[in-house]
Amino acid sequence: MPSVSAMLVVAGSGLLFSLSPGPSMLYVMSRALGQGRKAGLASALVLAAGGVALAILMALASTWVISESDATFRVIKLFGGLYLLWIGYGLLSTLKDARLGLIEPMSDRPFSGWSARVSWSKC
Repeated sequence: MPSVSAMLVVAGSGLLFSLSPGPSMLYVMSRALGQGRKAGLASALVLAAGGVALAILMALASTWVISESDATFRVIKLFGGLYLLWIGYGLLSTLKDARLGLIEPMSDRPFSGWSARVSWSKC
């Protein structure tokens, strides 16, 4: 059984993912605009609670499956290692292309969230 601190970390992560923008955020905004602030807040709280519950249940279920089967754990380790190799290969090939001049450098201006929003809204 996972420790209480591990479960709290998973629950907190689920809460953060529930608060990130996405379809659920559009739902909360539409409820808040259409039915008022209380309806929007209630929708947000229910969605956050559902996300936390889902994260806890998935953590418990995956922990149980992995602890019961050595083969499953080995498969997860193998695919995790292959995924890391794939990411590393992509990074190295991007760096190689940049050194060869095949990729144009990005703007010298530092990134600004405001400029990203402004340019996105012009699309």
